[in-house]
Amino acid sequence: MNPWRAIASAVLLLVPLLVPLSAQAQDAGLDDKLRDLLRQTTVQLRAAEDAQATLQSQLDTMTHQRDALQAQLTALQGKPAAAAVTPEQLAALKQAQAGLAAARAQNAAYAASIGKVQAQYQSAAAAAADKDAADRRDAARKSA
Repeated sequence: MNPWRAIASAVLLLVPLLVPLSAQAQDAGLDDKLRDLLRQTTVQLRAAEDAQATLQSQLDTMTHQRDALQAQLTALQGKPAAAAVTPEQLAALKQAQAGLAAARAQNAAYAASIGKVQAQYQSAAAAAADKDAADRRDAARKSA
């Protein structure tokens, strides 16, 4: 299981337990907003992770194709000049290299997107922790 998913699940389960009931009644609107933000961030994180997994699979496939074509090219270069690389093989190699480059670029974009989502998630978790601390201080003041 992905560690970020485990953290997101734990936070989603712990947030309602950490907030005192009286504070929930007073700040239900803010709590709902925080929960919605946390849910949205978690959904975005999962979608980005799924997209990255798909791209990684495509990248692996393209890498295997490139390696196979490179092996063919090396084998053909070792043969006499009469058995030179055909234009079709060269075109296939270039297409595989272009596909690999595109998959790497898209993978990098998804990695950056995942970084942004993780930052949003951490921000939402910090906001929830700050809210919880403020609620605890308010509850301590009221009981004192």
